[in-house]
Amino acid sequence: MPWNKYPAYEKYKDSGVPWLGKIPAHWEVRRLKYLAPAVTTKLIKKPRELRYIGLEDIESTTGKLIENKQKSQNNNDIESTVSFFRKGDVLFGKLRPYLAKAWLANFDGVCTTELLVLRASSKTLSHFLLYQVFADNFINIVNSQTYGTKMPRANWEQIGNIRLPLPPLSEQRAIAEFLDRETAKIDRLINKKKRLIELLREKRTALITHAVTRGLNPDVPLKDS
Repeated sequence: MPWNKYPAYEKYKDSGVPWLGKIPAHWEVRRLKYLAPAVTTKLIKKPRELRYIGLEDIESTTGKLIENKQKSQNNNDIESTVSFFRKGDVLFGKLRPYLAKAWLANFDGVCTTELLVLRASSKTLSHFLLYQVFADNFINIVNSQTYGTKMPRANWEQIGNIRLPLPPLSEQRAIAEFLDRETAKIDRLINKKKRLIELLREKRTALITHAVTRGLNPDVPLKDS
């Protein structure tokens, strides 16, 4: 079912936020800093027992970690100052935010200071928060607030003041679970298409190789080259 074909709520109201427009009447609007304050805990000593997450470890737009088996796991080559995060925190990339790098932590660890560590309040589910920061309109607003040409980044003072819709917890859970199911379907289709592309490329290479070494006539006698 297309996203714009789902049943409408009974009542809507003006959110007071131009980019949000109207929202369901029973939803609230709150600034991000009240929904998920940024954790400022920093470590100046390189930890050995905690896994380190860099921007390069998070895949754009998917919220997935990139498994790099060749990456050193002893944390000896990481930057000296890192941010600490807990399981359940949402990490959001403030450097080049248009890349849409965010991840819901499933273990305790440390990360680059270019990742904001957002810890959901009692009014917000971390899972729902992850999808909120992936929304195009949120990414576009953050991207418009960046400074710097070569290494554009946004700061927490501005990001934290972005106002977001706040459904009841039960609806947050339902929305997050729905998005899990639907995005999983899309990911499976993408993987199938990728496999099809790989097979077509293999066929293309084989076709070229056969044509230039065997010719076009399948019945022509062959000889040892």
